[in-house]
Amino acid sequence: MDKIKSFLFSKQEEKYKEFTKKLNPTLDEDKIIGVRVPELRKYAKEIYKEDRKYVEEYLEKLPHKYLEEYQIHMYLLDNEKDINILIDKTEKVLKYIDNWPICDIGMGKISKKYPEIVEKKIFDWLKSDHTFTVRFAIVVLITNFIKQNFKIEHIKRLSKIKRDEYYINIAIAWYFAECYSKHEEEVLICLENKEIENVWVHNKTIQKIRESLKVEKGKKEYLKTLKIGAIKK
Repeated sequence: MDKIKSFLFSKQEEKYKEFTKKLNPTLDEDKIIGVRVPELRKYAKEIYKEDRKYVEEYLEKLPHKYLEEYQIHMYLLDNEKDINILIDKTEKVLKYIDNWPICDIGMGKISKKYPEIVEKKIFDWLKSDHTFTVRFAIVVLITNFIKQNFKIEHIKRLSKIKRDEYYINIAIAWYFAECYSKHEEEVLICLENKEIENVWVHNKTIQKIRESLKVEKGKKEYLKTLKIGAIKK
């Protein structure tokens, strides 16, 4: 057993494993060890400082077996300082991601310094047939392109996505809800004009915005009037 697996099993908590399984019903229980996220983050920092050679070898050893191995993998990528290498390493692991806890870790922090390069990759990833590659692209739009580098084009592109996968659609609604907090007018116009082609996403966006404690009551009531029918999913 290698050092990362040894660490993971030394921190295993059965109750946390059960909790993780409940949050990820589609994930095979045998692929979950049961280690808390703060422990994973802390260890990723430690192992990167202690043994760079081992880390580089680990990042090339794909696929992994366990959820937590992938989480550590993504946290280790946060140390990469070359944007092109980061993209290459990210794409190598993306095709193996099959759940949201890995996907939603997002992209290494250096990515925020290269918005044009990253945006181009996001547009490529949005076209993927792989569910969690698309979701990853949306997550990076949320983390890297709402507070800064926002473009109305991002709203337009996500509005046109029509997919059946829950984990893509809920991520799009999440994007619009987050975007509303910084770009209220742009999102409101999108909702008023019914630009979001997936009706479930349109309605879920409104629901998520209305759930925010930061949105005024009057605005919540108006948003409610923008819902389309009674769509179930």
